[in-house]
Amino acid sequence: MSEGRSPWRAALGAMVGLRTRADFERDVAGLNIKHVLAAGVVLMILFVGTLVTIVRWVTR
Repeated sequence: MSEGRSPWRAALGAMVGLRTRADFERDVAGLNIKHVLAAGVVLMILFVGTLVTIVRWVTR
């Protein structure tokens, strides 16, 4: 993996929407799409799980 290129950072940046065109182009050239997709799935599961936990905690 190249320095500064992390599938976790790419997936999180895409979820939040704070990716610049230059970052996107650099990620496309240097990251394996399977790693980015796997990181995205894990982050979405954690996000949804956190939301469900918060809602259950608040509505008790």
